[in-house]
Amino acid sequence: MKVKTHLKAGKPLGDVVADLTQVTGLDKVAHLYTDLTGKDCGCQARQDALNRLFSG
Repeated sequence: MKVKTHLKAGKPLGDVVADLTQVTGLDKVAHLYTDLTGKDCGCQARQDALNRLFSG
């Protein structure tokens, strides 16, 4: 069985991780955490840091 992920080669690592969390549904868990606790999950900051460290 083939699964289409729409992940693209050459993207910065932070963007790839963000895409992967969206495909797996983990982004919804992170948003739920933010809604329940009122604390930022840190997803955007983590994505930006990974993009700076490991750009495609």
